[in-house]
Amino acid sequence: MKKFGLLLWAFLWFFGCFSIAFAKIGIVTPSELASMMKSDKSLIIIDARGHGAYISSHIPNAINVSPTGSLFSGYGPNTFAVVDSNPKLQKVLSEKGIKDDSDCVVYTGSSTAFGVKGGNPAFALTSATRIMAVLYYAGVKNVYYLNGGFDKWLDEKKPVQEGDFALKSSHFVIARNNPFVFVNEDFIRWAVNHENQVQFVDARMHPEYTGQVSDENFGVAKRGHIKGARDVFVGEYMQKNGNYYMLKPKDQIEALLEKNGIDPNKPIISYCHIGYWGSGLWFIANAILDNKLVWDYNGSLVKASRDKEIPFSTGSNP
Repeated sequence: MKKFGLLLWAFLWFFGCFSIAFAKIGIVTPSELASMMKSDKSLIIIDARGHGAYISSHIPNAINVSPTGSLFSGYGPNTFAVVDSNPKLQKVLSEKGIKDDSDCVVYTGSSTAFGVKGGNPAFALTSATRIMAVLYYAGVKNVYYLNGGFDKWLDEKKPVQEGDFALKSSHFVIARNNPFVFVNEDFIRWAVNHENQVQFVDARMHPEYTGQVSDENFGVAKRGHIKGARDVFVGEYMQKNGNYYMLKPKDQIEALLEKNGIDPNKPIISYCHIGYWGSGLWFIANAILDNKLVWDYNGSLVKASRDKEIPFSTGSNP
């Protein structure tokens, strides 16, 4: 198993170096996006908010894509727990007009995230990063997060548009899935027995991690967390600035991880209820920490809680 582990990391590192040379996961400001809108002919702007909010007002020529919509399919009782199959992804991405050589900027809102008064920092980040993860997994080369989202765009008095907007359909073909985005059960089973090689980070809130609060409404069948996992609520990577959330600086994020016993430079598997909030650390590791060996567990605890080979623990200790 030790030899297998070394070969695995060598394989992943080789493909990672190859894909990283031709792809980018980044962050843009509203001013940078406004500049891209004038000069970047391959630019596609994606609004990840609810359709009602999008129709009311959105960044000009942005298309609407849901982080719980047609890019995802069900598992167990959860109707949007996992990333859909390649044929279905190709169909949806083609219908949306997305191309693999597009520069995709994804944004969401802060103040109205999931109807929570004052917003929820978890959704202000991950409603965008979940879509970014799927795009990158499917082979889109450049994906960017709009820091501050639509609310900061409005604060800077940038132009907006009402109603719906659609791009001309494309012919999106997935040549190969990027191996540096999602992991599934085979990798999880191996990783739980190799804690010295892979770290687990639980992105949920602490009462869910300990098992004090049930996740049954998400379709999670057990309480607690994957054995050995540390917990850092994904909303802690964000800071409130007026009426919107911004990403914290690199040094603060590194300090937060280290405080919770996580080495930000070593391999990590991030998870949550289904992989939605788990996408936040995947994005931050790539865009801010320069750690390419961080994955989002596709299906997360909805799947793990139904797998007898994945051990769970309750309480505050890993």
